[in-house]
Amino acid sequence: FIEYGTSIAYLIAFAFSLMIANFFIKEEKKIFSIIYYIFSVGLIFVGLEEISWGQRLIGLESPDFFKTFNSQEEITIHNLEWFRHYLHNIYILIGFVGSFSWCLFRNKNNEFVRYFIPSWYVASFFLPPLIIFTIIEYTNGFGFFISKDQEPVELILSLGFLFFVITNFFRQSLVKDEECLPIEN
Repeated sequence: FIEYGTSIAYLIAFAFSLMIANFFIKEEKKIFSIIYYIFSVGLIFVGLEEISWGQRLIGLESPDFFKTFNSQEEITIHNLEWFRHYLHNIYILIGFVGSFSWCLFRNKNNEFVRYFIPSWYVASFFLPPLIIFTIIEYTNGFGFFISKDQEPVELILSLGFLFFVITNFFRQSLVKDEECLPIEN
């Protein structure tokens, strides 16, 4: 059930990210728009992966390949035997970057920092995945974390991405509003 919430958060983040990319196109900021289009593809990919590409929703049977090589026997890439062993380290890296990059890049006047580095208040959504996946990956979970404990942490991470893009969407709105203000003499 939590997977559906996670998926919805990623899909909403995808929509906001797409709007941000379109805004950058209108502003003729091609590199920013390309990065956000790629980010959008990543968000929709993860959102659909989280619900097994709709497999359970439409009652689709898993092909033999996924029954054999997927740890959950679902139509997903992230649970394939040769990929899932890297997944925790990917979460740890994302958690670290999302949690601490704002400390390294503090120049909010830099447009790249403003739109690509999570603000300190968004960083709190990236810290739980960093901590939990580090514990699971490098300590065997202290004997009390199990694989299902990952789902709430994945939801928190998806909310972090959602708040990140919503923050940037409203940042763009503020920029747009400032451009529309009349010039005072």
